[in-house]
Amino acid sequence: MHRHSRIRRLLSAAAAHLRAQVLHRAGLHRLLGAAVFGWLAASGLLPADVTATVGLGLTCGSAVVLMSQRTTGSGRSQLTGWLLSTALLAGAVCALIGAARLAQPTETTLYSGPALIAAESHATGSGSYRTQIRTRFGPATAISPTPLPAAGTQTTVRAELEISGSQTIAFIRGSPEIRTPPGPVWQLRARMRSFLAGTAGTAHDGARLLPGLVIGDVSHVGDDLTEAMRTVSLSHVTAVSGANITIVSLAVLWVTGFAVRLRVVRIILAAAATAGYVFIVGPEPSVTRAAAMGLVGAMAMLRGTRTASLALLAAGIIVVLVYQPGLSGSVGFHLSVSATAALIILGRPLSDRLASWGLPRAVATALAVPLSAQAGVTPVLLGIDGTISAWSVPANALAAPAVAPATLLGMGVLVCSLLPGGSWIGSIIVAPANWSAWWIARLARVFADLPASELPWPAGLLGVGLSCVILAGLCLVVLEYRILRRVGAGLLVAALTAGLLVPGVRLPVDADWAAMFCDVGQGSATLISLPGDDVFVIDTGDNDELIDICLDRTGDQRVHLLISHFDADHFAGYAGTGFGREIATVYFPAGAGRDPALAEIARAFPDAPRIPVSAGQRFQFGTVDWTILWPPATTGPAHGDENSRSAVVHIQAGALSVIVPGDIGAEEQRQLATMMKPADVLAAPHHGSADLDETYFDAADAGLGVISVGAANPYGHPTTRALAAFGASPVLRTDECGSIVIDAHRRVSSRCPSFVLG
Repeated sequence: MHRHSRIRRLLSAAAAHLRAQVLHRAGLHRLLGAAVFGWLAASGLLPADVTATVGLGLTCGSAVVLMSQRTTGSGRSQLTGWLLSTALLAGAVCALIGAARLAQPTETTLYSGPALIAAESHATGSGSYRTQIRTRFGPATAISPTPLPAAGTQTTVRAELEISGSQTIAFIRGSPEIRTPPGPVWQLRARMRSFLAGTAGTAHDGARLLPGLVIGDVSHVGDDLTEAMRTVSLSHVTAVSGANITIVSLAVLWVTGFAVRLRVVRIILAAAATAGYVFIVGPEPSVTRAAAMGLVGAMAMLRGTRTASLALLAAGIIVVLVYQPGLSGSVGFHLSVSATAALIILGRPLSDRLASWGLPRAVATALAVPLSAQAGVTPVLLGIDGTISAWSVPANALAAPAVAPATLLGMGVLVCSLLPGGSWIGSIIVAPANWSAWWIARLARVFADLPASELPWPAGLLGVGLSCVILAGLCLVVLEYRILRRVGAGLLVAALTAGLLVPGVRLPVDADWAAMFCDVGQGSATLISLPGDDVFVIDTGDNDELIDICLDRTGDQRVHLLISHFDADHFAGYAGTGFGREIATVYFPAGAGRDPALAEIARAFPDAPRIPVSAGQRFQFGTVDWTILWPPATTGPAHGDENSRSAVVHIQAGALSVIVPGDIGAEEQRQLATMMKPADVLAAPHHGSADLDETYFDAADAGLGVISVGAANPYGHPTTRALAAFGASPVLRTDECGSIVIDAHRRVSSRCPSFVLG
């Protein structure tokens, strides 16, 4: 009995210590309050009228209780007071956002009217162009088949506005009509951006990376460097993160400190400089949330604290969601908030822990910051890309000292563009900035080439759950909760071991599988079972490891490969099809015989015959045959964009028929609708893009729709219109259901509930 009482006392003491450390010192209760009410208000979980009503009710109720509640005295009453205060503010936010939603259309709407081009357009992996615009309904992410006019141009656009919750995506139709060219301020902005890029040059990786690091311009950064930086979690340096905003703000505060004594005035000047910096960078959602983190830092300095508390982070979350509610679904915003919260909770204690092990304080801090931030963002990252890197922490720790000089010197180059004869001054300043950026690029390449630069991790909720267990275990170890510290260490080791071992267990599909739609992220890859050890592969996605994993499940050793078209998200993972397998044949759309990507595939698989395909051709392998529906036969090189030349194939595998259409658009679909046969399964063209024709879906008359799409993709796929085009048929998405398998008995299996096709 005495022993049990002692254990209870120890657990009680540990719980009390936990409350003191987390609730009272860090202000977690304020963060929780802000999260509950703020995210609910902005995420669109409730209808707009209900959200507004709830917000007004919270506001009035909190005000009444606050007037009668004493918030001084015990910790419990203080906790109650802070929760009610948060509810009061968040209630007002909720009402404002709800009212704003009531003024907006709630479904796909045709829009024809004025739009301001608010940022430079840049090409995406799917061949379209993406930028930010401002319409009568507020800011929107624009997706256009052609480059849009320069930033600052007043235009008239025709577009499909798709509003999901608070996020608006505008699918531009045709070329915008220019009403007014960019004004003087926008021209100055363009001159400053081009001056930085021109002064930095393209002599080496650092020169090409510097504009991305300073203003987010990655137009000169090659795909290989981009991939290396993604592999070791250094992509954030080109995304104008909260660190950039903080560096700029601190620099302004330091400079103005020589002339201005009032801290409030210095804060105002820093905020003005930050606003100008954000204008030069552009109104991307990532920049908005970065500015929010800078606002949190400014508020912390105004209060005289050295680090932003969780209470200030909560306030920053609410302020940003009022300005841009659509960020509630932004991965970048989630990453920024998670990293900041982890730094607040773990940064100082982890630094102390490392210093107690004998490391110099500077080294301990340099390691604690990236390790804490990486721990915080890992659950979010694993929800997007199921890999982790053993080198992300050392890469970030070694890159951190170069970020500040590169940013500040790059800002100096921007200022030089405003000075008479600033070119020669800028050319002097840019040299050390370029070499600072070169150091970051070099680290990315070196660490990305090391073993264990990409370690597989379980997909879906299992992977995210294990990463959360690792984070919880790390918190217990670092914050030193006596007996719970050993529990945390055990959880950390067990979850890490399980996460690394589970992906190695690849469960094979049943022997009678007929078709598989592979989860390869934002891309497309379809497998059709052929007699014997053969498999028909239609597209590969852009990741060779993911298509290899999918093929491993089938056990087949001989691949017949068809590339629908040569966009990276459909062909770039081709090497994975040949990992330990024979490539029997390579099919490609007629007219694409001179595409450099085909030459690349030919070098990888020199023994595989290459066969151009066009509409009307029919191929048979045992009991499986496939017919090419598109593109039309041509005697010369095809004209038009890659999507319009996509090969569309109709497969008949026993009793199961499947149509895989590549990325064809509305015009191609309209032509096919008059000649195609119905099918049991229809893959959505172009990952569920709004560039579609409903008559095509009606002609397919499919019993099941499949959408190959990546989680949190920047293109707005799948669109509401694409989902609605399937009518009453069930629709499965690879970002939600993982790989989708259909067997010879028409049974559909995935992470989503299984069922049998009618």
